[in-house]
Amino acid sequence: MSTNPNGNIFFTRENLVLSLPLITLCTSYAYFKFIPLDIGLPILSGLYILYKIYSSLRYRAIEKKEQKIANLDEALLKELAADEFEEEEKNTKKNVKKQNQKTEKARQRLAAGKKANKK
Repeated sequence: MSTNPNGNIFFTRENLVLSLPLITLCTSYAYFKFIPLDIGLPILSGLYILYKIYSSLRYRAIEKKEQKIANLDEALLKELAADEFEEEEKNTKKNVKKQNQKTEKARQRLAAGKKANKK
C-alpha cells in the first residue's frame, strides 16, 4: 500500500488516477443536468476555443524558441569559425613576419659580406 508524504492512505495519486473517470462522468452529468443547453453549450464552445487559442500560442512560442536556438547555434558556429579564421590569419601573419625577418637577416649578412670584401 502506497502512502503520500503526509501519511494519508486514502488520498494518493493512484486513487486519484483510478477515480478520475468517475469524477469526470459525474461532473459532466451534473453540468448538463443543472445548466440549460442554451447556456451550457456556448460556455463549453467558448472554453474549447480558448483552449485551442492557448495551445496554438504555446506551439508558436515553442517554434520561436527552437528557431532562436537554431539561429543561436548558427551564430555560435559562425563565431567559432571566425575564431578559427582569426587564428589561421594570425599564424599566416607570424609565418610571413618570420620569413621577412629571415630574408632581412640574409640581406644584412650579404651586405656585411660585401662591405667586408670591399675593405
